[in-house]
Amino acid sequence: MENVYSRFERRSNAVRTKHLQMADGFVTRINGNGVLVQVPAKRRGGLSVGTLLIALLCAVLIKAMNYLQLGESAYAARTAELAQGSSLEQAGAFILQMDPATLWIAQQIATFLN
Repeated sequence: MENVYSRFERRSNAVRTKHLQMADGFVTRINGNGVLVQVPAKRRGGLSVGTLLIALLCAVLIKAMNYLQLGESAYAARTAELAQGSSLEQAGAFILQMDPATLWIAQQIATFLN
């Protein structure tokens, strides 16, 4: 009798686990016998390349807008001031230094605004 109860508990726990997994989403598939079976959907994790590209584009846009608002000399002065600070500020100055992409985007925005 004990063996029957433990097998029932094992099957019951397996069904409960599968239902909890399927609560996050499921996919219907056809198994080898031609029967429709619903299985838990695989989760995708991490950052995608598209997300990283959008974040990079936003950072470049913000840099370009700051460059346009401050002007070339004031922007260079502020990044030079950052370069004299702590290691974190030096890293920020390295990231905020002007690059060709930021200059090109700033020129495009300036022609759009004028």
